[in-house]
Amino acid sequence: MITRPPPPPFSIGVAHEGPSGCDAAIVCVARTKGTDGNGKLLSPDLPDALKAETKGLIEAGIFKAETGETYVRDLGRRASPRFLILTGLGSEGRMRPDRLRLAVAAGVRRTRAGNGGKITSAWAAWPAALSAETAARAAAEGAILAAYTYDYFKSKKTPPLRLKRISLYVSRKTEIDAAKRGLTTGQILAEAQCFARDLSHGPANHITPSTVAESARLWAKSKGLRLRILGKSQLERLGCGALLGVGRGSRQETKLIILEHRPRASTSRKQRPLLFVGKGVTFDTGGINIKTGDGMHHMKADMAGSAAVIAALGACADLRVPYPVIGLAPMVENMPGGNAQRPGDIVKSLSGLTIEILNTDAEGRLALADAISYGHRYKPAAIIDIATLTGACAAALGQYAAGIFTEDAGIEKLLREASARSGDKTWPMPIWEEYKTSMDSDIADLKNISGGRHAGATTAAVFLSKFASPYRWAHVDMAGPMWSDTPSPLQVKGPTGYGAKLLAQFAIEWANSAR
Repeated sequence: MITRPPPPPFSIGVAHEGPSGCDAAIVCVARTKGTDGNGKLLSPDLPDALKAETKGLIEAGIFKAETGETYVRDLGRRASPRFLILTGLGSEGRMRPDRLRLAVAAGVRRTRAGNGGKITSAWAAWPAALSAETAARAAAEGAILAAYTYDYFKSKKTPPLRLKRISLYVSRKTEIDAAKRGLTTGQILAEAQCFARDLSHGPANHITPSTVAESARLWAKSKGLRLRILGKSQLERLGCGALLGVGRGSRQETKLIILEHRPRASTSRKQRPLLFVGKGVTFDTGGINIKTGDGMHHMKADMAGSAAVIAALGACADLRVPYPVIGLAPMVENMPGGNAQRPGDIVKSLSGLTIEILNTDAEGRLALADAISYGHRYKPAAIIDIATLTGACAAALGQYAAGIFTEDAGIEKLLREASARSGDKTWPMPIWEEYKTSMDSDIADLKNISGGRHAGATTAAVFLSKFASPYRWAHVDMAGPMWSDTPSPLQVKGPTGYGAKLLAQFAIEWANSAR
């Protein structure tokens, strides 16, 4: 059972002083346009010795400031700081928070390399191309995500960073307060992403609907969230036939986790809440339509949407988002068995719509359908569902971006803005009129797959739209970015924790737009 991620092994603060007294200076360098292709130090106000050393490395072509590039120089035992760690931001014309996030993460990772890893304190600086608040937030996220490991089940744990303190440099005293705000936001969002990673990393013999519910209980208690958990008997009384049908072949009890962020401001009590709904299939075999063995172990993370929702609600509480937010996480395991639902079965959903099951591996939309319908009782201002829903979306957008499906231009705009600020990449996908009858069934109200090979991500979104109506709604298909097989300074192999920052940032954007 995951309770909450351990705190980072270091503290992070904002400093107006230089790096004297620190073991290492992490200097983020952007590359200017030039005939030689080399980089140039832009804006960090470095002491003369560090400035000269950095300039020399760049002019010699040793360091080119490519995105994510790093170089460590030992300046000698008597130097303060002793180590200079250069990290690349790429072209100065493309300075964005995601590049700074990556550069700081790469620098933190390289603290292991200096003098056998004996760096306990570091000072970080970067060109002043971003606002102090934006830069400090990105730097804090990068540092914390770089320190993330998942070794709960290893007998030999990953050697921890020796780093105990990081100072984020702000050259102007007038920017210190803004930088501190950014630092706090970055810490909260990075913690949420790490918590979502932990939940999604856990193997299915440990992460079950019941243990996720218990983890959510502990998380809610630590964040001051309201919590309610519905079990099988309660879901049966409600009539959640779609959600319960998915779990019929499993010995694990199906749950619906309900988290509520209710700010104390009197105006928030009158506001219709935002509703986040996350797919929570703790393991997906495909059911009777069983998947092939290749890559099935990834299906322990088929509950990454619910992990994102649970984590985001905690971030909303810590960030004191001045708007009510409800999070719903339907938790279920999809297994074959003597009692499992079969292709051709018809189930009745909580909405009253009947669904013909043509493929038991199209189960996530069934769980979401009942959870979205349950959310209608809150009369939400908008519904955002997020799910590892279709391989089709992963094929279309790859592992770096989720698809946004909505006909609401206002929600799409806010999601894109939240995406840009959080670093969780998204891209809009179509729901055209031609698709809207694709999920009609001959013998029930709906079928759970279209039956064709094409536009699988869109037809899945069309299915979900039937249950969101009449409310404003968007569907985020995160099947691609939920898992990474390529480690980076920001990411170990495995679940990414995608969506936690996106949803929390969306709540911020929504609250700002509602003022």
